[in-house]
Amino acid sequence: MWSDQTEKEMALNDNDRDWIRLTIGAALKEHSKGKLNQFKSWSPLGGVVAIVLFVLLQWNTYTIFRTHTDDRLINIEKIEAQASASNEASKPDFANRLPLLLQGESNQIDKLPIFSIEKIKALVAKARETKVKSDPRPIQEITQRLAPLLNNSTLSGEVEATLNELLSYRSDLSDGIITTADKLYSIARAATDIFPQFFPLKPLSSESKIYGVAEISQNLELVDGKAVIMYIGAKPNPLIWQYRLVLVDGYEVNLDGLLLLNVVFRGSKIIYKGGRLDLQNTYFTNCTFQIDKNLAARMASSSPPFTFKKS
Repeated sequence: MWSDQTEKEMALNDNDRDWIRLTIGAALKEHSKGKLNQFKSWSPLGGVVAIVLFVLLQWNTYTIFRTHTDDRLINIEKIEAQASASNEASKPDFANRLPLLLQGESNQIDKLPIFSIEKIKALVAKARETKVKSDPRPIQEITQRLAPLLNNSTLSGEVEATLNELLSYRSDLSDGIITTADKLYSIARAATDIFPQFFPLKPLSSESKIYGVAEISQNLELVDGKAVIMYIGAKPNPLIWQYRLVLVDGYEVNLDGLLLLNVVFRGSKIIYKGGRLDLQNTYFTNCTFQIDKNLAARMASSSPPFTFKKS
């Protein structure tokens, strides 16, 4: 009974509660003033540094977001371009319409660069895949249109890949000299065992061969009357200089450092990374290319046979 009475006597009345409430509020207010005074005590330079750091962190976050967004949009454009090219290639008159399709996309490059460049590459890839033959002149015009865009930092990668695809397709269409050379196979002397002694060649299949032709039809345009395929500055070897035309059939060839004269590459993978090169009167047919943009631009702006020199 005593405890019940004590609890009643000790219970807080309204005045007590108000006093506690005011005391706590005053304490919190003084605490806040302390924090504010602490912030005000910062030097002006410290405040500026804090603001700059905040802005940089937020800008970095925005840049990452923007980059990822742009990449996704570019990928979407590429997918749409590839789908559009596949749709065109599935139509029965694809071969007849190919030059107009390529020309149409070439005219749209300024408005839709990513989409148009990717669609050109995809259309040409479909043409190669289905062995569609076309007039090579529009191909050359489009490569000339694309070549200046190699200086565009945003588009240079896409343009370089598209130029390599276009050059590969044009090499598929440049089969005139090979037809003539094929007629000379009966008198050709196999050079497969000779040339790999002087520079590395990687055969793409068991059918890969190198032919050295000693007698040439008058239909073939040659320079200086001898074929040369060797490293620049190397001592000439009589085994190499005995041919008037060399036909490299089905090899992976790195052109860096080579001197080539009166050489035909057929069904080969051509690689060039921008090193020294002396290319004279050289033909490519049914080849694929992974070449430096400077050589791609030069080949894009000319017709076979090709000549290119870089010291």
